[in-house]
Amino acid sequence: MDGAGDIDTGFSPQAIAALQAHPRLTEACNHLARASLAHHAAMDSVGRLLLDDLGRSSLYLAAIVLDKSPDGLTATNLIAATQANRTSSTGRVTEFLRLAQDAGDLVVPSGAERWTRRRLILKPRFLERMRRNMSIQIEGARIIDPALPPPSVLADDAALAQFCFWLGALSTMHRDMVAGPWTPIEIFLSRKSGGRILARLIADQAPGRARLMEAVTISRSGLAREFGVSRAHINKMLADAQAAGALTLSGSDNVVFTEAFSDNATQTFALVIQFMRASLRAAFPGRAHAAL
Repeated sequence: MDGAGDIDTGFSPQAIAALQAHPRLTEACNHLARASLAHHAAMDSVGRLLLDDLGRSSLYLAAIVLDKSPDGLTATNLIAATQANRTSSTGRVTEFLRLAQDAGDLVVPSGAERWTRRRLILKPRFLERMRRNMSIQIEGARIIDPALPPPSVLADDAALAQFCFWLGALSTMHRDMVAGPWTPIEIFLSRKSGGRILARLIADQAPGRARLMEAVTISRSGLAREFGVSRAHINKMLADAQAAGALTLSGSDNVVFTEAFSDNATQTFALVIQFMRASLRAAFPGRAHAAL
């Protein structure tokens, strides 16, 4: 099976299991890891903060969707949207918007209304970060399913917002899969820079390995420098992952992942790819191949 056109774009256990078994899934995951690391390395410091973890990434996505909605992006609307989805607090939304404003990525226009009710203006750099981020995800999904439209489908700002809308809507619709029972991979995904650290652990493994997560030699101080966190943060993350049965540490630098954690990671990436496929199909029905 070279393509995934014959795999359902739904979210049944069978559809996700079929993607997990795809012979090019590890290749797709390697691409996602390496391309996201390159994007992170080239990104400005504020962009790294704004996309630092799943919570802020969700805020970023919601801001782009609201920007193109009839009511527009306001602090009040963003707070309401994130509270409805239980993804962020009022304080975290305000902090996110202040960071973006201070960096010149969004403008709060003058007016008589309280600033939280004024329609905020997103600058091109804000949109470009997410466009590149989503383009990487599409590139990875196209390794599995070449019939998907290319990243250039997001070239228009309205198209980017439409795609982000469907990605958010499907994530909400299938919230049981996004926020299901706790699994060890959340030790990485829920913590500061944890997703990038996981990407580094994937990218630095042997390319021809049998499983997605097998073994890797790390530098704790190198990880701390690369991702702007403390060595103690790295140590805590690895220790917690070991306690959860995700990996074992041999000495200080050799990490061996358990088969169960590899399966956990494989399922997570398969779900990410499935969301990409389903969102592209919903946002651009005329651009997806009929085989979908």
